[in-house]
Amino acid sequence: MLSNLLGALIAVLLVSSYYPTLLQVVTSIIGRRTCENICIFRRETKKGGRLIVLLPVKREPVDLIREFLEKNRPFLRRASLVCIVAEGYSDSERSSLERMTRQIADLEIKLLFQHGSRNKAQALNRALALLQLSDQDVVMVLDVDSRVRSIPEHLPDVATPVWRGYTRIRSMLGLGQVIGYHYYEQVMRGLGSASGWRPLLGSGLTVRMGVLRRLGMFNEDVILEDVELSLRALYAGYTVAQPADLVVEVQVPSTYSSFVRQQCRWAYGTMQLVRRYLRLLLRRPLVLLYLLQYVSYPSHMLLACTVYASCLLDVTPPLPLQLSLLVLVYVLLCAYTYVLCRLTPPTTTIKEKLVALNRVNMAYVLVAPRLLVDIARGLLGLEYRWIPTPKLERIDSWRHRASMFKIELVQSLTFAILPVLCLATHGIGIFLSNPLSLLALAYTASAVWGYVRAVQRDLA
Repeated sequence: MLSNLLGALIAVLLVSSYYPTLLQVVTSIIGRRTCENICIFRRETKKGGRLIVLLPVKREPVDLIREFLEKNRPFLRRASLVCIVAEGYSDSERSSLERMTRQIADLEIKLLFQHGSRNKAQALNRALALLQLSDQDVVMVLDVDSRVRSIPEHLPDVATPVWRGYTRIRSMLGLGQVIGYHYYEQVMRGLGSASGWRPLLGSGLTVRMGVLRRLGMFNEDVILEDVELSLRALYAGYTVAQPADLVVEVQVPSTYSSFVRQQCRWAYGTMQLVRRYLRLLLRRPLVLLYLLQYVSYPSHMLLACTVYASCLLDVTPPLPLQLSLLVLVYVLLCAYTYVLCRLTPPTTTIKEKLVALNRVNMAYVLVAPRLLVDIARGLLGLEYRWIPTPKLERIDSWRHRASMFKIELVQSLTFAILPVLCLATHGIGIFLSNPLSLLALAYTASAVWGYVRAVQRDLA
């Protein structure tokens, strides 16, 4: 009886851990076969109006804002107005910003200084209220570390960009996320074809003012105001388009600390939306399954610990169940890895891709306990302190080693100690009699190897 219950628990954890992988593989294949007809978008959306670019910044360096304006100048010349929504700047910094904007004579730039905004959504709503735009005007929101690579001649009423990732510093974690963004494009296209919904992405989000007013502006009570707006657009009958020629490059986190900030914020914000819109999302099960993907990351760690616990207690699920689960998992992982390596552009070798992807997967496993806490907080509706992802990342060797040691060592040692305990109490035979332990050993090897390499190379 106990072995059957344990087998059921492991099966549930396996499904929770790997259903997002299956979902992504299937939707990416659908997305690869889906060709967006950009001409239809252009024919349906020739409604006139101006293009207004909003750039919300909070205590960002003036040099970074200048870099944004310089690198995006060819695109920004097409905009009727570039509005910099600035908050948290001293009087001297305000003067520097004003001087900098006056030096760029070929762009129409407006500075709006604010204070006391709770979040990005409130800052955007305040700026839009001051600008008093017409319903035909199109608003594009960009982050200060974004680079616009291309934009269609005519924009849809509600559009999300094709994201491309880039890194400022050399990092295997950053490279793995850059690869993931190429894959994410195909997943989004497939999700849009299969469910009729795509999440709006914060940097490059494009919406016509008339539509935004009908939807009720940005929601100031949520962390992910962009995804929340796309859910309201879905249930209001609007289609979120993703034109292939609307391409925005965004900076991916390259250090472990910034990666944790971003993922914990996204996990909390996603679960917050699931809690708010659960009744509506039940009518769209594919959208709900997509939003629940963050639950899978803690499930990986729980699965490995459960398998090790079964070895220590000498209570294992039936052998046929173990073998079938193990085969299904490894077949799915091989398919997932193959699709990832095929969909990404050939800018790196297969070996580099595999190492980078392993680094990202290890980072997700190590951050799982913190994700689990933020997932619970989001589902329970508890408050969350919003911390932005750093825009200018630097690696300080001594501090970086210290933070890695304190944050990750306990989790890595946990993975290392559990198999040692199994060997000490039951010998090598326990691993041979429990094939699922091979899966747990894979997590252990990934976590420990990735941790050692990260500290050794001063990269996270």
